Amino acid sequence: MRLAIVGLCVLGAACSGQGSLPTSPSATGLQAQAGTELPFQGSFTRESFAVFEPPITLVITGTQTGMATHLGQFTATSVDRVNTTNNTATGTLNFTAANGDRLLTTTNGGQTESDVTLNARIVGGTGRFAGATGTFTVHITETIDFVTNTATGSGAFEGTINLHH
Repeated sequence: MRLAIVGLCVLGAACSGQGSLPTSPSATGLQAQAGTELPFQGSFTRESFAVFEPPITLVITGTQTGMATHLGQFTATSVDRVNTTNNTATGTLNFTAANGDRLLTTTNGGQTESDVTLNARIVGGTGRFAGATGTFTVHITETIDFVTNTATGSGAFEGTINLHH
């Protein structure tokens, strides 16, 4: 309904030779509502801990802190289940913005000894991320302590997000 009203106003202004196209934030909001993909990128530091589940699974839980577009300053938690026979993983990476809004993702990917690449799919969230969709790629480099089964490192991600509002 709002789109029809804005369209009629624009059409009326164009036909009368007066006025201009709407440039207010609400015009931008209409584009996002229609499904605009926006750039989504950020960087973070990470700490993780690994537990081996016989016969071939390594479960890695991590905490991340960083800064990202649309999130601002964030914390995140991750859980990855790694198949140690082929070094592939599936998991989750869930962000919490400073105001408490959450962005939820599923991940899959692989790793070498100290480099991890994950493909993430945004599957929703809370607050301003309710109904969000999108995809992004995560790259992590970390140093692993095999005595304590812990790792520290940093990473970055880049892709798109659709906030649907």
